[in-house]
Amino acid sequence: MPQFKENSLNWMRKIDDIGKILCKLISISLGLNSHYFDECIYDSWSHMLILHFPKTDRATIGIHSHTDYGFLVIASQDDTGGL
Repeated sequence: MPQFKENSLNWMRKIDDIGKILCKLISISLGLNSHYFDECIYDSWSHMLILHFPKTDRATIGIHSHTDYGFLVIASQDDTGGL
């Protein structure tokens, strides 16, 4: 997959843009200035983790209980569910 890295980076940039919009919307919904979280996300870095779990009948496949780190986590999943 020669385009995998480029496509992944483009996807990450788009998700990062969505995160910035969500931060503005969250601040507005809390009755704060729309730029309230700007200092928290200024010069921030994004981290993308791509996980794939093959379809199985076992209920134990996946990642263990954990705490996400960072300011905002945007998760995506398919129709199988599990989040």
